[in-house]
Amino acid sequence: MNDFKDEMVTIKRGIASDIPLVAELLDEQTLLGQYSQNLYRGETSSVYFGRQNVFKEEVRNYLDGCFSPDEIEAGNIDWASAWTVNISDHHLPITNPFLISANIISSLGHLTDKAPKGMIVLSDSGVPFNNRMFGRGFKFNGHQLNVIPNRNRRKIVYNNDPIESFPLLEHARMLELPSSYDDFIEEIERKLYQAVDFPGMRGGMEHISRINHRLWPCVFEDSLQEDVPDVFYVPNEEVCANMLKRFLSEPTNIFTRLLCERDLRDQVTIMFSGINGCWDADEKHGTHFFWGIDEKGVALRLSLEGDYLISHETEYRLELNADAIQEALEQREIYPGMFLVYGICVFHCGITPLVGFGSLNYLQTMKEVWASLLEPIDREEANRIMQIDTSGFICGPIVTWEAHDDGVRELHLLDILHKGGLTREYLDRLCNLPFHQILRPALPDIYNLYVHVEHRENINVNGADLMKENMDWLK
Repeated sequence: MNDFKDEMVTIKRGIASDIPLVAELLDEQTLLGQYSQNLYRGETSSVYFGRQNVFKEEVRNYLDGCFSPDEIEAGNIDWASAWTVNISDHHLPITNPFLISANIISSLGHLTDKAPKGMIVLSDSGVPFNNRMFGRGFKFNGHQLNVIPNRNRRKIVYNNDPIESFPLLEHARMLELPSSYDDFIEEIERKLYQAVDFPGMRGGMEHISRINHRLWPCVFEDSLQEDVPDVFYVPNEEVCANMLKRFLSEPTNIFTRLLCERDLRDQVTIMFSGINGCWDADEKHGTHFFWGIDEKGVALRLSLEGDYLISHETEYRLELNADAIQEALEQREIYPGMFLVYGICVFHCGITPLVGFGSLNYLQTMKEVWASLLEPIDREEANRIMQIDTSGFICGPIVTWEAHDDGVRELHLLDILHKGGLTREYLDRLCNLPFHQILRPALPDIYNLYVHVEHRENINVNGADLMKENMDWLK
């Protein structure tokens, strides 16, 4: 017991040192249902509201390519208000409890609404299919059922290759899962094929948007599904690439200037160096402004050299002028990195982001540096940026658990669906838990992922150990 307590002291000390904004939530007493409601304020400046309307046009353009007008209308998306949006998700099928939980936390306070507003998720499509949140397929009862071939594992989603098939049952039989699961797995296959059966879609990004829209209501028991907000996954890189094409036609636009004017670009390069999601001086992490895409559909780090972005892995070379960047975006040779993605959707359009334990901290840093950059250029703009709330923390705690043997285990999407979905009783229990109890089981992962390695000590405690303290009602 003393070891357990000592390790928790170590974890909290490391988090307080290296990710202090997460530390502020360690004693948060607000009940989860109220916490979810508090995430949405619906207010912004008139300047941001006008820019968001342009951003919403690009979101609608994307949705028009993978949903029917009736599906979009039924989704009840709030096009008229300022947006608060989950930006911490990956543009992959919503299989992982980590990401399922983020959407539950962000919607939990609105499950009793008579006409819940559809949820837009601005998801990261610059991730490969073997990303740890997906691993090329769906996990069920501890087994991995792959749908993406191994040869495509490193391709990024933004490359937009279609998902060709969903051989879940084939993989289940290869793994010798009990035949009693066959009917359930066949039903999931049918849902997946039905989801992607839509004319005119270009590829995998649209497939994923439809899959998540189709499967999300099934996370909940039948009696709740009509009350669950629809979810629409929109790849942030796609929308922001199209926003950039607009901006690059305006020579005085701040994004045109910071990409194409050498003095300002050099200043930006120095100011944002070392921030997560941007780039660093030794070029081991991140990329300068854009990622490239090689002939295999794999992301290429690009380095700034003079007026060019170059790849040290291939012969790719991009001159930084408006016409060349627009053409490269149009040909899908490049896509915007997180500096540009968050620069556009959060710090230019003023969309209130719902974040994870990493972005909670680095978006705060980005905000401060953006304001410093713009202070001598446009003081009003710098002041507006500092008013953006980047503290809406949703992605980190896991809220999909069940009793298992002598403890608890996390539930992945297919585990939840096999059980018939989360019940009203389960959700009511979640709503009435203080936020710090929900956060506590995530602390070991937060510690191991985000506390600097030189400050980190070996720990043995895990999330399931900590979940047992607060989830006795599961039994």
